[in-house]
Amino acid sequence: ENCNTSVLSLALAHLSLRHNMLDLAVNYAKEANNELPKKYQVNHDELTVQVALLRARTAFIENNYLKAREIVISTTKISENNIRLLSLLTHIEIASGQYNEAQNLTEKINQLLPNNSLATVLHSYILNAKGEKNKAIKLLHSYLSLINI
Repeated sequence: ENCNTSVLSLALAHLSLRHNMLDLAVNYAKEANNELPKKYQVNHDELTVQVALLRARTAFIENNYLKAREIVISTTKISENNIRLLSLLTHIEIASGQYNEAQNLTEKINQLLPNNSLATVLHSYILNAKGEKNKAIKLLHSYLSLINI
């Protein structure tokens, strides 16, 4: 019976998230996690990531980079190679002037998604933020010439 309650709580958490009721979604997710069967854990983890992304983006938009970083970093413990989390964290690090951290994240993204433009675009954002606009433009032009061959 506890198993059924946990699955129902997970469903309610997803429904709450769809209606942008984040606090309620978090409460249901916590309740669901108590007796949740293993086969639903991936679903629970994805819900946790979605909530974290929404909260972190809100903090980021409000220029609260410390809060945004804390949310993302705590969630990467659940999903350490989640590209959406890593990409958002890169933007946070760029905005807060942590260019070395941002560069490390772009390298990790590049390892996870080789031959994908995301790491290149993020690297160009780093260069641009550092005031190296010409390097950023050259990087993007060279990437474009590679994929157009």
